[in-house]
Amino acid sequence: MLLFIIVIAAVSITAFITLKQSAYRAIEHGAHQSAQIMAASVKAARNHYSANVTQRLSSQSQIYIGAEYKNREAAIPNPATFTIEMATLISKKQGNLEVRMYSDYPFPNRISSGGAKSAFEKQSLQQFRREKTTGADIHPSHQVSYINSEMVFEYIEPIVMEATCVNCHNTLEESPKKDWKLGDIRGALSITQSMANNHALQQMETISILMVVSVSVFSALLLAFNFKYSRKKILSNTQDILKIANTDPLTELRNRRGFEQSLEHYWNDHKANKKYLSVIFCDLDKFKQLNDLHGHAAGDQHLIDIATIIRSTLRHDADFAARIGGDEFIFVLANTNPTGGEEFAKRFLARCELYDGPHPIKCSLGIASAIPGKGITSAELLHQADSAMYLAKSSSTKHYQRWSAGDT
Repeated sequence: MLLFIIVIAAVSITAFITLKQSAYRAIEHGAHQSAQIMAASVKAARNHYSANVTQRLSSQSQIYIGAEYKNREAAIPNPATFTIEMATLISKKQGNLEVRMYSDYPFPNRISSGGAKSAFEKQSLQQFRREKTTGADIHPSHQVSYINSEMVFEYIEPIVMEATCVNCHNTLEESPKKDWKLGDIRGALSITQSMANNHALQQMETISILMVVSVSVFSALLLAFNFKYSRKKILSNTQDILKIANTDPLTELRNRRGFEQSLEHYWNDHKANKKYLSVIFCDLDKFKQLNDLHGHAAGDQHLIDIATIIRSTLRHDADFAARIGGDEFIFVLANTNPTGGEEFAKRFLARCELYDGPHPIKCSLGIASAIPGKGITSAELLHQADSAMYLAKSSSTKHYQRWSAGDT
């Protein structure tokens, strides 16, 4: 009997240790997959922003692209600043997740926060550079540690200098290093996750066989639930990232990137269904004078107020609007013919007239309508709306001008 008890105890302890090790490996595997998904999402958002926003606007001399964009009018962040702010926002929303970018050459405004914070981060950068120098494949690094019985998983990927980054980093006055080459290791993207506390698994070594089995089954179920929940949170975070990338932070309307994506979807849908689509360019009158006389804070509040009027005029389940410049907006009206576009413009202007804020809202509108695919492209329709808006702005009697496909 004693031998039987000893054998059962040994088998139970062995089974428990094996189960515990398997549980830790499963948690680590889930954390590794989550970190890879997060890194890929951040990288995709950055590359998309760089290619479709900053690259497109870099030729526009009136638009500032840089780290100090919040203090300027008609300004957007550069890709690095956009990614850093996006990572900071994710980290704030997720208490057990930290996403950050770091480098051996942080810019002056990030000296205190932009460098490596641990020996592991330093070693990872050194590893990436060694692999780059020797021509070996560059592999992300990761490690698992325990702080107060809590598993902490750290995952680090290299940030490689792309063709769109080299010139900017080598010419910026505040850049700490100006001899970058294509393919150099600029820095790293670090993702740190604090996993669920595993203290219960450690205590199970001292309880009975029945409790070992019961808690092991419970732990396996809890692990499966936590893993599913973690993946759901990662997918939710990815959606938050895309929403941030597509939204103007001041007015909470779509930005230019969000506008272009939505317009493509609307255009294809109306083309397939052979329905009219109307777009309206809106430009505020004398907005620069308002900024000069009353300050940018008043100008920002003016833009927020007009965005509120825009949202109240749109059909929430059909239309959308975007801010594409300092005081420039675009409305896209689904299944709306030229007459409907003109009626919308009249309603919008009437609501602007009723506005009782500190500064009157005056604007010029250009309306363009067409059935997509009938001899006109989306770019041509936008051009016609833009041209109509300038005609309205030059008119002394009418605040809007209308164009539709087939007009002469």
